[in-house]
Amino acid sequence: MFVEITNRDKAASNRSVLAAIRRLAGAGWLLWDEVGQTVRLGPRVAAWGSADLSALRELWRMLPSSADIGQSCAEGL
Repeated sequence: MFVEITNRDKAASNRSVLAAIRRLAGAGWLLWDEVGQTVRLGPRVAAWGSADLSALRELWRMLPSSADIGQSCAEGL
């Protein structure tokens, strides 16, 4: 999906995504366990109100699951 948007090869896209996650983690927006490959919301999100969190939850529901992404890759999409 990111490859189609940026017109980059898969390795360059992966590097870009990792760099973005590292920047968000460095700023406190995310907590990233690189070894376990998990991402959680960071301490900066703790100050958000319920309206902000409900918008975030709605956006989260719109993201493809890892199973969807794996299926897309297997199909060559």
